[in-house]
Order: sequence, then structure tokens, then C-alpha cells
Amino acid sequence: MISQEIYANFESTLNLFDTDDGTHAKVTADGRVGVLLMFEEDDIDMLLGTYFEGMDGSEGAQRAFGTWVSGVMGLLESCVTDFPPEG
Repeated sequence: MISQEIYANFESTLNLFDTDDGTHAKVTADGRVGVLLMFEEDDIDMLLGTYFEGMDGSEGAQRAFGTWVSGVMGLLESCVTDFPPEG
């Protein structure tokens, strides 16, 4: 069954993050969560600029940064949601 193959691969690569395969979050066998964030320099500048604009009171920047943080929270939530393997 394909879900068993995916789970076996998941177990064998728990300790790896691979920037080429799109793996950005892992849960270790002992329940720790690791998250890899990759940014281009322009993206960092934009994210930091948005953050500081929001801290200076820009409501639009606050909403934009909040939307980005919401996406990160969704990633973390998906990491800790149990999906037991089939079979």
C-alpha cells in the first residue's frame, strides 16, 4: 500500500531536511518538531520591513505580517496532528 511506503520513507528520513525536495518540517520519533524556513534576501527584507512597519502602527503591515504568521502556525499545527499509517 502506498501509504505504508510513504510512512516507511518518513520514518527513515526523520532526521533530514532537504531544501531540494521541499521538506520544511519534521516530527522526530521522540515528538520534537523541527521547521526549516528558507528565504531569498529580498523576501527577508520585505518580511522585516513589514514587521517594523507594523510595529510603527501600519495596520496594513500588521495584517500582512499576521497573515504570514498565520501560515507558519498552520505549518506547526499540521506537524503535530497525528495521521496514523493505514494498515
